[in-house]
Amino acid sequence: MQPNASAAPSAAFSDCENESVCLAAALGIVTGYDDGTFRPYQSITRQEAALIPYHAPTASRCAPF
Repeated sequence: MQPNASAAPSAAFSDCENESVCLAAALGIVTGYDDGTFRPYQSITRQEAALIPYHAPTASRCAPF
């Protein structure tokens, strides 16, 4: 997989060091919040859940499934 550096957040999430989350951010699947957090223990909204599969098709073509 080749992460898209331009899709990655400008700063690392201040509250998440999970490698999978950082890769998802680099691939543009998740972006976190405007304050630079990912909020890994907060439930996501329906809107946020709907955006994940919207952004994932590009990344899934790179995944070795």
